[in-house]
Amino acid sequence: MKVGVWMPLYGRPLVLRAALESFKAMRIRWRNMGIELELCVGWSLPDDLTQVVNHYGYPYASVFAENDPLSYKQEAILNIMRGRFDYYLQIGSDDVFIEEADIYYEEALTRGVQYVGCRSVYFIEPSSQRAVSTAMTHTSVNSVFGAGRLWSAEAMDKVLENGPIWPKAMNNQLDLLSEKQFKAAGVWMETFEEERPFIVDIKSETNIWKFKKYQNERAEDYKEIVGRMDKGARAAVNLLHEVSAGANT
Repeated sequence: MKVGVWMPLYGRPLVLRAALESFKAMRIRWRNMGIELELCVGWSLPDDLTQVVNHYGYPYASVFAENDPLSYKQEAILNIMRGRFDYYLQIGSDDVFIEEADIYYEEALTRGVQYVGCRSVYFIEPSSQRAVSTAMTHTSVNSVFGAGRLWSAEAMDKVLENGPIWPKAMNNQLDLLSEKQFKAAGVWMETFEEERPFIVDIKSETNIWKFKKYQNERAEDYKEIVGRMDKGARAAVNLLHEVSAGANT
């Protein structure tokens, strides 16, 4: 089975390094399960693509797209991916996947789900070594978080029959906008209902939503979360903290 991973890039080289290290380890683990992951990126700055090549290697596919509006950049990535994969997986350039996620995805892919995602996520801020978790509720406007969403080629084709996945020029609320398109196309949506988050969103000074937005969510043990990452991602996150600490002294 072939899964295309789509990742928009924009700055934050140390955060991107953590995401790439996590993905490299994840790719090896999933290959052992018979699932081939291929990285496809959208870049706006030449250095972003250089960072990918230096810390991951050449991606399966890449496309240049302006970062504003971000909705069109997302669409550009999926346009070059269409027809090449059985499934599509969203990973942000600031996302780290913890290994316990693997079993959830393997089960979902084995069942042939149309669309599935996470109801919880960790947010960490390496500069302050703070961490929180948050989860969707029955009153949440989104069914799942954008990071970690997985949908089938058939589900995406259903949406694209009626127009683009992101029909408006927008820089935020992109997950909600695209989710509405899948619902309108009649795609059956599921959630993992995980006991605790297995995706870590790394917050820095360059984010659509900064850590401050989530600081009143459930407090978590920063070091415990980082300790559950694979070796490469953990080292990159620790380096990010050291650089941030040095910049503030």
